[in-house]
Amino acid sequence: MRWFVVSPLVCLLAIGCQSIVPTPNSNESALFERIKGKISISSQASSLSFDWTQEDGLHRLRFSSFGLWVADFVTLGNELSIRTADGEKWDQAAAELWMQSNLGINLPFKSVAFWISGRPDPAHPSIRGDEAFTQLGWQVKINRLHKQGYPQKLTVENAGIKVKIAVSSWQ
Repeated sequence: MRWFVVSPLVCLLAIGCQSIVPTPNSNESALFERIKGKISISSQASSLSFDWTQEDGLHRLRFSSFGLWVADFVTLGNELSIRTADGEKWDQAAAELWMQSNLGINLPFKSVAFWISGRPDPAHPSIRGDEAFTQLGWQVKINRLHKQGYPQKLTVENAGIKVKIAVSSWQ
C-alpha cells in the first residue's frame, strides 16, 4: 500500500513545463489555488486522482483511487509530512526516506508546484528547450496546453521513471 501511495507523488512532483508558458515567478501564491487531475507512473499498473491545494505556502496534495482516499502529502515551508489511509504518518526525514525506499527516488516537492504550473522553479538552475526543460535531473515536457494557457498534459522523466499528468481543473 505504501508504494502505491508514493508513486502518485512521483508523478506530480515530476510535472513540468516549457518555454510556451509564462515566465518564472518566485511568488508561490501566484501559481494556483487548487488543481485536480490524474497521474500515472510507468512502474505502476493503475493511475491515481489528485487534488492539490495551495494557500499561504501550505501545500496539500491528496491522492485517491476509485474515489477512496489513499494519502496526503503536506508541506509548510521546508517541512514535508505524509499521512496514509492506513493511519501511518511520516515527517520530513522519514517521509523522504519512505519515498526513496518505496519509489527509488527523492522528489523535489516544492519545485513540482512550479513545474505543474508550466515553469521551472526559480530557486534552481534549469535548461530550457523548445517544448521542455530539465531541472534537478527531471526532464519536464508539456504535451498539451489548456485553453487558458496552463499545462493540461505533462510528462516528467527521471532515471527510467516516466510520469504522466493530466490536469482536469485549474483554480
